[in-house]
Amino acid sequence: SEQENLFVTWAMALFHMLVVAILAEGTPLWDDNCDSCEAGSAFLQLELSKDRARVISSDLQASRYWFPTKSVDNNRSGQSSVSGPFPLHKPDTAHWELNVPGVVFHQVPMIDDKLNIYMGSDAGKIFSFDKYGAKRWEVNGTGTHCQDPSLFEGILYTACRDGSVLALDMMTGQLLWQRKICKELPFEHYSISVTKDHIFLPAGVDQHGNYVGPFHEPLDIGSPAVALLRREDGRLVWRANLSKWNAVTQELTPCMLSDSVIFSGGMGSIFRLSLQNGSLIWKVDVGLHRTTNAQVSCTQDGKVFAGYGGYSRNDANDRHVGGLYALDIKTGDTLWTRSFPYRVYTPVAVGGIQGHAGTAIIVAMGTPGMYPNKTTENHTLWALDANTGDMIWSFNTPSCTAVGARGGTLEEMCWPLAWSAPVISKDGIVYINWAFGGVTYALRDINKDGLCDLHNPEEVSSFDFGIGHQGGPALAPGMLVVLTCHGPRAILTAAIEQ
Repeated sequence: SEQENLFVTWAMALFHMLVVAILAEGTPLWDDNCDSCEAGSAFLQLELSKDRARVISSDLQASRYWFPTKSVDNNRSGQSSVSGPFPLHKPDTAHWELNVPGVVFHQVPMIDDKLNIYMGSDAGKIFSFDKYGAKRWEVNGTGTHCQDPSLFEGILYTACRDGSVLALDMMTGQLLWQRKICKELPFEHYSISVTKDHIFLPAGVDQHGNYVGPFHEPLDIGSPAVALLRREDGRLVWRANLSKWNAVTQELTPCMLSDSVIFSGGMGSIFRLSLQNGSLIWKVDVGLHRTTNAQVSCTQDGKVFAGYGGYSRNDANDRHVGGLYALDIKTGDTLWTRSFPYRVYTPVAVGGIQGHAGTAIIVAMGTPGMYPNKTTENHTLWALDANTGDMIWSFNTPSCTAVGARGGTLEEMCWPLAWSAPVISKDGIVYINWAFGGVTYALRDINKDGLCDLHNPEEVSSFDFGIGHQGGPALAPGMLVVLTCHGPRAILTAAIEQ
């Protein structure tokens, strides 16, 4: 029978072919006709926060690092303890940017308690820079695509395409240990999850054609299994085969709880497995022809939020819709659902935002940036009430016409999703990279009219980096870091010296 095609994955292969044809005709990948984008010469400013970052993950030890893992913590909340800047373009700031020739990045940058920055790369190189952009060390991984690292007690943990897990000394980059857990790992960006005792990650590459290209050839993305390792040496604790549930992970970024792990299976299911032995606690299917590539986010009051995108061969309208599930963390029961006009592929953020008394959810939606046709659609961001799903405010990007993501070339392919993961600052400002357009936004609904108005500088501020960037913004006192496809950028204020 015909394989189930997922648009977001076969588009990657089709995009490669399309780019070759376009460049042969001398056509730019990006028509730079964004309206209402602030000048790229603007600087960002962050204010000093005296509080230390806290990684609040159910019954787990807090981290001393400012940004130790994707979406700030092991709950994937996206809630930072650092107060954020507004606007993003005050003149009394400094910034640096580094382009790394021959290296492409789709990963998330991490920041430790000394404001040092860490990142993996598609080329398999792992880097650390200090707060001023000086390279502290560079390490060649065991393969290509060394993915989103996690920082824990002086050690950086990551995994590379060849199936190896690495533990590096954060001070020197020295290899402490490596462990090959499978023949190979997916090339799409996933996150290594680390707790006091364990490491959790995908295990293997899907070989069953769940993700296929435009000619029905299997694409080696997604993983048919997940594995739990001992943190001290990377030895296997257990491996769970997801194929028995007809599931394949993609861009795995789980919630790590004290006794279990919750994650999305890319084929439309959400799982909760026991950390003790990998046994199934519950499994939720979000519906036929729905993909769950968006990662989960969990809350202290017992909710799990999981976004999805529609996919159907038979219903063209269903291909472009999405939604969000709010689940009970103990049982997996549905608390509420909300449908959206566009697909959801990136994690939500959960926390307090300006102008809203309760907890909010930030949901980004839209066609991925590697979309293989020239498109002028707007990408959309919604803030919802976490208890009810009711709308708080919305935001739409400018209309930009492009083939692929901004700044991509044939030599350095840049194919992020439409958005990065959002981050909420301590003072309730939402920060997010419009990954497709190469712009970072800071958002707040000051007049509480339900709209973050692109043309109101009191509500929307932007920094135009000019290059697509998949990894979300990372906050620390006096510092905001963005990792573009070409390399890192950091914006510093006087607070950096304190």
